[in-house]
Amino acid sequence: MQVQRAWLKPGVWGAVIGSILTMIVGFSWGGWTTSSSANQLAMSRADAAVTTALVPVCGRLSLGRQTPIEMWQRPAHPHSSRRLLPSSPA
Repeated sequence: MQVQRAWLKPGVWGAVIGSILTMIVGFSWGGWTTSSSANQLAMSRADAAVTTALVPVCGRLSLGRQTPIEMWQRPAHPHSSRRLLPSSPA
């Protein structure tokens, strides 16, 4: 029993120190993120995507070139049976 205890304490300390060093390296250089920073990044990317998608639509509406109803009543694409979205090229 004494022989097993001799390596148990250094083994536990080695595991603790190794896991702490792994976390430090992972978060510093490994690219790991916490859930809060991942949520912030996702929200900023989503806001940028929505802004990019809506700028052409809002620009056309503000210039008075089309009304919202006219934008959604575009003719169907000649090679498809689906209708096009307002931001899609004609």
